[in-house]
Amino acid sequence: MAVKASASSKASASSKASASSKAAASSAKASSAKASSAKASSVAASTSSVKAATSNQTAASQSTNSASSTSTTTATQSSTRSYSAPVRTAAVQTPAQRAAAKAASIRNTTGETYVGTISGLGRSTDVVQGSMSRTSAPAQAGLAMTWGGATRLSTTDGLTTEIAGHAKSNTFAWIMGLGVGSQVSVTDANGNSRTYTVYATDDVNDDSYSTKTGKDQWNAITSAGQGEAVVLQTCISNTVNRIVWAH
Repeated sequence: MAVKASASSKASASSKASASSKAAASSAKASSAKASSAKASSVAASTSSVKAATSNQTAASQSTNSASSTSTTTATQSSTRSYSAPVRTAAVQTPAQRAAAKAASIRNTTGETYVGTISGLGRSTDVVQGSMSRTSAPAQAGLAMTWGGATRLSTTDGLTTEIAGHAKSNTFAWIMGLGVGSQVSVTDANGNSRTYTVYATDDVNDDSYSTKTGKDQWNAITSAGQGEAVVLQTCISNTVNRIVWAH
């Protein structure tokens, strides 16, 4: 019986030892599992931290690039604005202002009173005030004078003015090229302009008789009462004059 009891005790002890070993092994596995889990958690946390840092760096880089781009654009715009040339508008004179300036220039250089400008065939001649008491047109190049009719040249008074000038190439010789249907433009001293159309021409001697028909043209040349018109005169020779009527 003692032997059996001893064997039983051995068996019991062996059983206990085996159970203790299993418990120890189980505890070790649990510890290992916990360690593995902790390691995995640590790795995950580390990975998350790395991702967060990378994300922050990317955002910071994008913010820097955006700020740099905005700064560059602003600088470029600022530079463009800085170098924009100012726009200047040239002062434009009115016809009256141009006429006044011409009148002042002619008065200062010749002492004559400017009353207008007549143009035709691409040429222009300035006109000063004259009278039938003057026996010769102005000697200055580019100047003619009023003689018969309304001596104060106007494009709005409804009167006729005779204009006489020397047959110089730079003065009044160009009226020789005018014929019926030709046009001449007149600007008076007030800056008013009007275009007249030639309706007749003739050549007269110094007594105003036509060299073609013998007709006396005195009144047709010197009368102011022929409506809004101009009569132009220049020399063909020492005794013959070209006359042009335009209205």
